[in-house]
Amino acid sequence: MGEKRDYNRTEAGIRIRRMRELYGMSRQQAAEAAGCTEKHYADIERGYVGMSLGTLLSLAEAFSVSVDYLLLGEAAEGEEPGQEGKGREEERVMLRMLDALPVEKRKFVLEWIRMLERV
Repeated sequence: MGEKRDYNRTEAGIRIRRMRELYGMSRQQAAEAAGCTEKHYADIERGYVGMSLGTLLSLAEAFSVSVDYLLLGEAAEGEEPGQEGKGREEERVMLRMLDALPVEKRKFVLEWIRMLERV
């Protein structure tokens, strides 16, 4: 049999809050993405309550992370756990935001990054 993995609501809530903050979302925006009330979402972040499978899947999709990461803190395949994993979270957020920009703004951001590399 495999190793037993434990779900800790408080730790999951911390990870969910960190992802919300990385995306610059308010609790209300995250609650809408999760399909629940702001109060329920806040209680999830605080670890007071668990969440339905639908809410979990919606949050994982909204934050572009795996369900395993939100529930257990385990990196998805191809990702590094720990600090490297946090860096990967930030990278995913930046790429998602960049992808959402119109082409002209995307070019501007890329030029700006190239300029920063020279400093």
